[in-house]
Amino acid sequence: MPALASGLGGDWDSAGEQPLDLAPISGLGVAPPGHVLPLEALVWLGGRRAGGTRCEPMARDVFLSGFAADNLNRATTGVPQHQLRRFVAMSRAVGHAPTYELRVGDDLADVGEALRQGLAQA
Repeated sequence: MPALASGLGGDWDSAGEQPLDLAPISGLGVAPPGHVLPLEALVWLGGRRAGGTRCEPMARDVFLSGFAADNLNRATTGVPQHQLRRFVAMSRAVGHAPTYELRVGDDLADVGEALRQGLAQA
């Protein structure tokens, strides 16, 4: 996670998010085409917090409802099919992997250790 800092700008949008330039981090997590990697965990990036970074187990239903609220567009006719397919895929993933919430604290340098400690709780 600290490596992401090089791709962040200084501008926050109205949702408290920043765009991420992928070019500086393009080599961090490469999987060769056709190579399947196992899904070990799903991590929800929660709000910032004062103090140290925390990574703690998160209830699956809370994870999934947060994902839906942030990622699905709803219309008067319902959820568009491409959005529904994405939600179904995420639902399946949530059913098969532990879920966590990561709340980043004052220092990005402690994110890696907080993730290691949090994921070790599984």
